[in-house]
Amino acid sequence: MTKRTVTLAILTSMLLLTGCKKELDPQIPAGAFFKITALGKLQTNLEYRNGRVSRVLAYSNCETPYSVVEYGYTGEQIILIRSGTRGLLSSWSGALCDPDLPFDFQNYTLELNNQDRYSKVTSENMIATFSYAGLKAAIHVTDHAGKSGRMIYVLFDSNGNMIEQRNSETDTLGLVRYEYDNHPNPMRGLDSYGLPNPFTCPNNVVRSLDSRGQIQWERKFTYNDAGWPLACNEGNGIEYQYHYQE
Repeated sequence: MTKRTVTLAILTSMLLLTGCKKELDPQIPAGAFFKITALGKLQTNLEYRNGRVSRVLAYSNCETPYSVVEYGYTGEQIILIRSGTRGLLSSWSGALCDPDLPFDFQNYTLELNNQDRYSKVTSENMIATFSYAGLKAAIHVTDHAGKSGRMIYVLFDSNGNMIEQRNSETDTLGLVRYEYDNHPNPMRGLDSYGLPNPFTCPNNVVRSLDSRGQIQWERKFTYNDAGWPLACNEGNGIEYQYHYQE
């Protein structure tokens, strides 16, 4: 067993143990982003340990979290994700908000290459391997038996934002483009499954366009004096408020 394997095993055990505890480090760093609210109700809550985000809880319209994502680090890089959603296997429409139903958890192990870019993501159900050519990435996703494979082709901008995604190198109909603001994203890097996600890129995604250039959805932000998002309007009539520790 290699030193890296031992380290990953220890971190996985720590995530499993801390996931059972109700109390984490209550100290939120000064200025840190820690929650999103809408219409006075909690939507997303971030918990911290040793100055870094250790857990993200999503509420939507539920009184208790319907989704929990926990993180393990090496240095500043996330290398373990434990992601769980409540009531996924239930046919009841209110299952997500039922506090008596269990979470269905998946553990994701993330490996880095010598440029500190993610090279492999492994979970109980899938393996994703990354190859890079400059700002382009090709991601091969298979099930754990190496079958049922698919490809994801991604183009990044110079800031590391995912600006294009397609299912083949020549795919035009399935092409999706993303546009971003030039402000820092407080959810940067906080993925739930280790694959590229426009909502956790370095900047805030503001719109998605299809292959014809038609807008699929759009978000509008307001910002504080430091340039961080204060509010987000997603066009559904609800404004989401971003909160930072004083």
